[in-house]
Amino acid sequence: MSQEVIEIDRKRYDTYNEERLRYRAVDGLTKELVEEISSQKNEPEWMLNFRLKCLDIFQKLPMPNWGPSLKNLDLNKITYFLRPDAGRANNWAEVPEDIKKTFERLGIPEAERKALGGAGAQYESDVIYHNLKKEWQDKGVVFEDCDVGLQEYPELMKKYFMKCVPPTLHKFAALHGAVWSGGTFLFVPKGVKVTAPMQAYFRMNAKKAGQFEHTLIMVEEGAEVQYIEGCSAPQYGVNSLHAGCVEIFVHKNARARYSSIENWSRNTYNLNTKRAIVDENGVIEWINGNMGCLTGDSKVYTNPEGPVNISQLSAGSMVFSLDEKNKKFVKTKVKNMIFSGDKKVYRLRVAGREIKASSNHPFLVLRHETVSGNKRKGRFMTIWAPLEDLKEGDIIAISKSLPDTGAPYKLPLIDSSENKVKSRNQHKEFEMKTGHLYSSLTYPEYTDEDLMWFFGIYIGDGNLWKPKKGGAKINIAIHEKSDLRKPLLDTILRVFNYKVNYMEDRFIIINSNVLATLIEKLGFSGTAKTKRIPGWVFSLPKSQRMAFLAGLIDSDGHINQGGAYLTSISKSLLEGTQALAISCGLGVSRIFEHRKEKDVIILGNKAHANDSFRILLNGKRVAELPTRSMFYSEKLKKLTTVRNFSGKRGWNFKSKTSGELGFARIDSISYLGIEPTYDIEVEGHHNFVSNGIVVHNSNTTMLYPSSVLRGPNAKSDYIGVAFAGKGQHQDTGCKVYHLAPNTSSTIKAKSISKDGGITSYRGLLHIAKRAVHAKANVQCDALMMDNISKSNTFPYMDIKQNQVHVGHEATVGKISSEQIFYLMSRGLSKEQATQMIVSGFIEPVVKALPLEYAVELNRLIEMEMEGSLG
Repeated sequence: MSQEVIEIDRKRYDTYNEERLRYRAVDGLTKELVEEISSQKNEPEWMLNFRLKCLDIFQKLPMPNWGPSLKNLDLNKITYFLRPDAGRANNWAEVPEDIKKTFERLGIPEAERKALGGAGAQYESDVIYHNLKKEWQDKGVVFEDCDVGLQEYPELMKKYFMKCVPPTLHKFAALHGAVWSGGTFLFVPKGVKVTAPMQAYFRMNAKKAGQFEHTLIMVEEGAEVQYIEGCSAPQYGVNSLHAGCVEIFVHKNARARYSSIENWSRNTYNLNTKRAIVDENGVIEWINGNMGCLTGDSKVYTNPEGPVNISQLSAGSMVFSLDEKNKKFVKTKVKNMIFSGDKKVYRLRVAGREIKASSNHPFLVLRHETVSGNKRKGRFMTIWAPLEDLKEGDIIAISKSLPDTGAPYKLPLIDSSENKVKSRNQHKEFEMKTGHLYSSLTYPEYTDEDLMWFFGIYIGDGNLWKPKKGGAKINIAIHEKSDLRKPLLDTILRVFNYKVNYMEDRFIIINSNVLATLIEKLGFSGTAKTKRIPGWVFSLPKSQRMAFLAGLIDSDGHINQGGAYLTSISKSLLEGTQALAISCGLGVSRIFEHRKEKDVIILGNKAHANDSFRILLNGKRVAELPTRSMFYSEKLKKLTTVRNFSGKRGWNFKSKTSGELGFARIDSISYLGIEPTYDIEVEGHHNFVSNGIVVHNSNTTMLYPSSVLRGPNAKSDYIGVAFAGKGQHQDTGCKVYHLAPNTSSTIKAKSISKDGGITSYRGLLHIAKRAVHAKANVQCDALMMDNISKSNTFPYMDIKQNQVHVGHEATVGKISSEQIFYLMSRGLSKEQATQMIVSGFIEPVVKALPLEYAVELNRLIEMEMEGSLG
């Protein structure tokens, strides 16, 4: 099979229509439902008997225990048969308006008008449009759906239907045989070479639906055809199932190219079975590639590390995921981190948060339920929808707070040799220079609220002076008239057993090498412009995180009726503050930049003022901040008009929100440009929290294409591309069965791994005893971008005949400095040179082309396969 799986932007794919069905089966699979399907389709008795036989096989076979886990797929909650309120049309104008608009967004019938020889469209369980250009009708080509094929070409159906993929193959093949509906019936008569591609598109619209189209392609002797199959579904908060079946029969001297452009939503289990049987001198072509959604700097909330760039995550990391049923966030494990390549990205801003994502990345959206096009007052539903289907004012899910799973942090031990003044003379010299007494200081073994409040004060208004010789000094700018000075002195005495002996009108001073070293080791040191919040702070209990934020407010904040404002010249510090506030359930604004154009005079010298940044912490929970300042404590208690957690655009939905989950209106969406993108796959609920926003990840796809070469000189060609970034392990494979003499197969598996990623090829090559002089070549080309990535090959070869030629080549290479130097000498930068080499290695399989460019896509496939196809 010439299969091409290309994931492309979901802009046009996740729009859903209101359900308008003339029939919807109850959930679950029963004998009565199978009989109902057959009855509604007016099928002959032999097909009903076949369906019932498949049902019996399905009930007896176990769930597959190989490949990805299917434990979250509940087959009793799938709707197996849905019929839209629309008949089949041969004229596009006759298709119902809402369905027509859906397919027009997908490029149908534009692609048909431009380049296709025929096009079909299936919606739910029924084909609603099918058309073949007269040119090919006149040559005897049959392009219908399988329901029509069963009625009008029963002998062909009896001869070919599920003869390539028997229902006994596995549980989902049997399921397909029991409930199949629609699909493609393509017959190309002897000697006819169809030069324009045929295309079918299968669309799932309803919630928790199953789609089971059957694709049957019969290419007679000497004939040729190119067939493109597209599939998609919108995002919902429940799982859907796609278990189609593709059977291709390539007869003597015939040739077929099968391309599948699949763009299923993240909640769809795609469990297709695809096989081709190839007769004498026949050729089948396959291509397999994938692409994958957030920019690398997107912060994913983890425990215990705190927010981590998505590009830095790895398998085994623990992140927060939304349990949609209970509206709670739970800890779950990352299965893979996936580098998705360079994509167009957009900035989405909501409730003071922002995220940069590709157009296909899904968000959890709250929408009114509708009946006959009318909104139901007070009734809402949630669906997963891609960014490109969202607009300003749409309501999406955010985290109001995250579970308090933290624990006190064990402080590092300070080697006493690092912290003592080296000599009495140095000690005396320090005292004489500064007039300050140097004294010893102790600190607790674990963090507590008082300590974290102190560190908040220090981050806000403290600085560290640590000379190479002499004692270190910590200055904290607290004016002597401030009501904060006494509680700070008391806290220092209580936490560090240290009595401050020197104070100025604007500062209190702590002389301690021990505390200076502790501050450095904990990550709190730095200038006013480089200070940041260390990741370990996010692993603390909520009470300690709140105490740290309270210290920031006490030292460097101000309060008005809007909430608590913080201003800093360190944007990194405010970014950390924003993330920490979100984890505690405080509302946040986006970070505002205040530019200062005027010069200022400092100590008689002219200098340019630094730009500063500002953030607002708002919401009723701000009043819970445990500030020690009486001034701020009283102000916080009196706040009565504080905005809700999501600001002016917040939304209260009692039925949809919880103490942790909330919804807010989108403030803006803007295009940024092309950037590297990443995605992660997580266990369980298949979503995660990034930048305080709930986003989805990929679900499960199991596709194992195989070719059965049963005629002499039959040929199969396969090419696949896999990408693996940090924490990712990509498995790809192909099966080929050589059953006749002089058969040949070529398998090309290309892989790119970077940042410690792992790529693996797993395949089966079977050569029967009668397949004398068979030729098979497995070529695995790996391009590794660094010294820590890996590439594996696991080719399983079952060879029963000695007179064969079998080769397995595995080439592993790095981008050499000579290649880089050569390209740079031609005027390219190092980055451009590297990108050119990578692009040349994988070109053109990974190009994510929209459906209307299907012809160009096949031309690219042909270019890639050139030299490997006979």
